[in-house]
Amino acid sequence: MFHRSLASRFCISIVVSLLLLSSCLGGQSTPSSLAIRHSPSSSKAPLSPNSLKEYLIYSFVDGPSADSENERIRLHLGMILSSADVQEYGGAYTGVEFWRAKMSDIQRVAFMSANPKAQVYENTQFLYHEGLSFSQNMNLNSSEPDHFPSQMLNETNEGTDLGAGPIFEPDAPADLKVVSWAPRAPLGKTNSYAYNPENGRQAIIYIIENGIDGRNREFLWPPQDWLFAPGVRKTETDDDPLSHGSCVASKATGSMNGVSKTTRLVVVKSSLNLVDIAWAFQQIVNSVAKQKSNRVVVLLAATTRTAWQSEMFQDARISRLYLRMENLINLGAVVVVPSGNHARRNRIVDTVPAVFASPAKIPGRPALPLIVAGTVDNQGAEASWSQTSPAAMIWAPGVKVACTKRGWRFRPTETGTSFSAGMVAGLAAYFLGTKNPPFALGAKDTSRNLIEYFQTSASWARRPGERKVIWNRLDGRMVPLSNASIVPLSTWNASTY
Repeated sequence: MFHRSLASRFCISIVVSLLLLSSCLGGQSTPSSLAIRHSPSSSKAPLSPNSLKEYLIYSFVDGPSADSENERIRLHLGMILSSADVQEYGGAYTGVEFWRAKMSDIQRVAFMSANPKAQVYENTQFLYHEGLSFSQNMNLNSSEPDHFPSQMLNETNEGTDLGAGPIFEPDAPADLKVVSWAPRAPLGKTNSYAYNPENGRQAIIYIIENGIDGRNREFLWPPQDWLFAPGVRKTETDDDPLSHGSCVASKATGSMNGVSKTTRLVVVKSSLNLVDIAWAFQQIVNSVAKQKSNRVVVLLAATTRTAWQSEMFQDARISRLYLRMENLINLGAVVVVPSGNHARRNRIVDTVPAVFASPAKIPGRPALPLIVAGTVDNQGAEASWSQTSPAAMIWAPGVKVACTKRGWRFRPTETGTSFSAGMVAGLAAYFLGTKNPPFALGAKDTSRNLIEYFQTSASWARRPGERKVIWNRLDGRMVPLSNASIVPLSTWNASTY
């Protein structure tokens, strides 16, 4: 590749633009003739990195014409960009998903003129975390960076069989004890978190975050798998300055703070930028399709910021996210999302993806059976800022909940529907991962059946007139030398509470 002056490069870009525009408008130049007239040595002069922006390109042609449209996009991208500036992403289940391309403004205009059916978006931040606070600490009177419940020290690290009986954690944080606060137990009398370590073993949680602190003993067992989006460092680390991912993951599967302590975690390390989120979902969809498992939970603890309008579904970024979530549900996976922290703006959910679960919100499309998580405090009172939904919702603690964060010697406490979603995802995996789940598994019915089970058998109102809050069907009141505190799954009907 020889060097040209800036003026020369500019002229070449103009020529490419005009030729591509001519092909689009029905001029005499055809794609094949364009390919002949523009050799790599004459049409792909390097541009200054400062003049390039990163874009995501969707093909919005379905059916028999999709292959020819994809080929057209490949051809035009290949004519105006070097191979280093464009990548194609897809998989066996989704097919071609999108292209990631670095282009100048002139190249972008030329491409869009030649491909009017494609949608082109700059790679900017697409989603935002639903955490409200990153402040308070809870001293555990421990000099260890990562305090560990005594019952789990050896068993968790070694991954040994813990047996079928429940484990009681008297030093569990208060928000976790709420999960095993059984009906008829008085306020403040649930002095432990009770759980069965056999539950959750056969499930997998995919969490889309900018990493977790995998070196923390919270996450030593089971070991995680990692997938890396294009825009992140390929390191098994928590790269979020606020450590949102470590906190949310610890509420789902953490050995100290988590609901389902034996569930395997797949960390889909991703920024909140458009390309990474699109990549994350196409990767998970293709992975779940290959696994053919009905015991998968996908946790996305983030939302858009813009209030929902029905015309937003014409935006390929929104409609493609809906499609991939629909794919996951049809494959038998469960998708957990936060309701959002914007009740002071609108009491009803008004952000993506939670709005996908609301009837009549998506033009011409059915509401998705997403598990939408709302927030209560540790006494079961609904948080004033937590949004609600006309669809069925699952409520969990999310006010000053204890979690794990990178480099902390104490448990920080966090607030937001993100952390409620983490706990709900953990309990979903806890039930899905049992040897014989208490509800039917089967393709798209799995999510609906789990929601119904939550509503009727695995939640109850801790206070009269308040929301029904998640319950793992065990009683956290410790009864020494006795199994009397175990509540069999068939004993209680939470729908009466």
